[in-house]
Amino acid sequence: MRRFYPAALAIALSATCAGAVRAQSVSENDATADALAHFRKGNELFKQEAWAAALAELLESRRLKPTKNATANAAFCLRKLGRYDEALDLYQSLLTDFSDVAPDLKEEVQRAMIDLRGLVGTVEIDESEPGALVSIDGRARGEYPTAATLRVSAGSHAVRFTKEGFEPFETLVEVAGRKTVHLSAKLRPVVASGRLKVIEQHGLSVGVWVDGIFVGKAPWEGRVSAGDHVVFLRGEGEVGTQPVSIAVAANATAPLTLAAEELAATLTVVPTPANANVAIDSVAVGRGIWEGRLRLGKHTVEVAERGFVTAQREVVLQRGAAERLVVGLERDRNSPFFQEPPRTARFMLEVVASVPVVPFGGAINANCIEPCSLGTGVGTHGLLRLGYELGGGFGAGGVAGWLTAKQSIRNRETGLKMEGLPDLPTVASDTLTLQTLLFGGWFGFRLATPQPIFFRFTAAAVLGNLSDARFASINDGSRVFQVGTFVENFDARFVYLAPELKIGLPVAPKVELTAGLEVPVLIALDRAVWRQDRDVLFGSNQKGYFSAESLTGAVLVAVAPGIGARYDF
Repeated sequence: MRRFYPAALAIALSATCAGAVRAQSVSENDATADALAHFRKGNELFKQEAWAAALAELLESRRLKPTKNATANAAFCLRKLGRYDEALDLYQSLLTDFSDVAPDLKEEVQRAMIDLRGLVGTVEIDESEPGALVSIDGRARGEYPTAATLRVSAGSHAVRFTKEGFEPFETLVEVAGRKTVHLSAKLRPVVASGRLKVIEQHGLSVGVWVDGIFVGKAPWEGRVSAGDHVVFLRGEGEVGTQPVSIAVAANATAPLTLAAEELAATLTVVPTPANANVAIDSVAVGRGIWEGRLRLGKHTVEVAERGFVTAQREVVLQRGAAERLVVGLERDRNSPFFQEPPRTARFMLEVVASVPVVPFGGAINANCIEPCSLGTGVGTHGLLRLGYELGGGFGAGGVAGWLTAKQSIRNRETGLKMEGLPDLPTVASDTLTLQTLLFGGWFGFRLATPQPIFFRFTAAAVLGNLSDARFASINDGSRVFQVGTFVENFDARFVYLAPELKIGLPVAPKVELTAGLEVPVLIALDRAVWRQDRDVLFGSNQKGYFSAESLTGAVLVAVAPGIGARYDF
C-alpha cells in the first residue's frame, strides 16, 4: 500500500486544485454578472440624470470588475455632482488602466481633464504628527505624511486630523483652482482620556469607525479623548450599523455593543457652510460632508453652525437608494457672529426716474360732466439727489430735477361771448401741458435691513410753464363751426413738498438699485385762469372771449412710482 501513497496524494492534490480552479472560475463569473447588473442599473439612472444614484451603482460595478465604460460614466457623474478632484482621479485611471480606449473617447477625456484642472486645487500639509489620519470633507485621505498629493475641488473644505492619544485637529480651508493651500496641523496630546471597547453582538467580522476614522476590526479597544464620540460598524456589502454616540469618561473604559444589520441605502449630506455640524437621527456625526449607509425608512437630518439658522430636513430612503441631500444654511441676522459693521458717514448720489399721475383740478376739471370726457394727467419726473448720510442712517442734501404732465379734456360745455351777439352754445376741448424745473433740498433716514428702506421728505421750488391748447365747436342756431386752436401760456410756480418711501437692492459694494413711491404735493403760487380780458379772434374781424375758468387747483397731489440708482462715495 505504501508504494501507492504518492500516486494517491498526487490524485488528491490534482482534484483539490481542479476544484479550486472551478470555484475561482464560478466566483469570477458571479462577480462579472453582478458587475454587469450594477452597470446596467447605473446607466439607466444615468439616463434619468440621477447622478448620485448612478454613481453609486457604477462605482460598485467598478469594484467588482473595473471596465472603461463604468469608469468613464462614473467620472461624468462626479463632474455633475461637483466632485471635480475625484472626477479627475477617475479620468486618469481610465487612461492609465485601460490601453484600448477609443481615440475619440480619449480626446474627450483629455479635454475634460484640462477643464477639471482649472477647478481643482491642492492641500499641502507642511507639519503634523506622523501617522495622523487625514480626512477631507469626511473622506479618508491617508496618513501623514500622505503618499499622494491631496487634490480637492475648488471651494471650502473641512480638513480633519486624528491620532490615538492626541486631540483631533480640524480646520476649514479655502482652495482656488490650480492653487495650493499650505496647512500646518500640530496635534496636542490628550490630557484627559479613557478607553473605548467596541464589540459586534453576533461576532461578525466588521470594521470599526470612530469619529469617521477606521480604527480596526471588531472587537476593538483603544484609547480616546474623554468626551463624546460617534461610532459605527461596516462590513462586506450592505452590512453595518447606523452612527451612535457614546460618552467616554476620563480614566475609564466605555463598553459599546452594536448589532450589525442590513443597511440597504446610502445618504450623502452636503452642508453649506462646508464645516457645519451634521446630525443624523439626533446623533451628531461630525462637521462637513457626511456619507454613509442607513437603514430603510425615514430619517431626520439636522445641520447647524454658529451664526446660521439651523435647518432640519426629512428624507425617506428606499432600498438601493443613493440619496444626496444638499443643505444650505441661511445667515442668522440676529447673531452677533454676523452682525454687519456700523456704516460710516458718506456722500451719496442718486438718480431717480418716475411716472407721476397728476390730476390738474381747477374749474376746467370740475365742469367736465357728461358727455365730457376727462383724461388722466400723466407725465415724467426725474430727480438728481446729492447728499451726506451719517452712519446712523440720517441724511440730508440738495435736489434738482424736472416735472412734466399732460391732461386732455374733451367735449366740455363752456361759455363764449362775442361782440354784438348773444352767448352761443359752445363745446370746448383742452390739452393742458405742464413743464417745470425744480430745485430744493431733502432730508431722510435709511433703515439698515438686508434690503435697505429709505424714508425721505423733499421740499423744492417749482418754476415753469403751463399751456392750454383749446379748440371749440360753436352752434349759432343755423350751423356748427369749429374755431381754434387757441394756445395760451401761463407762468407755473409751485411749492413742492414730497414724502417718499423706497426699498434698495444692493448690487455692488457701493451701488444700490431703488424702487418706491413718492407723493409730490404742488401748492400753486399763481392760479392759471382763462380771463375775460383774453380776447380771441374768430374769422377776420370778429372778437370774443371764453368764460373765466381756473386751469389747475390750488393744490395738486400727484402719485409717482419710480426706480433709481444710488452710488455711495
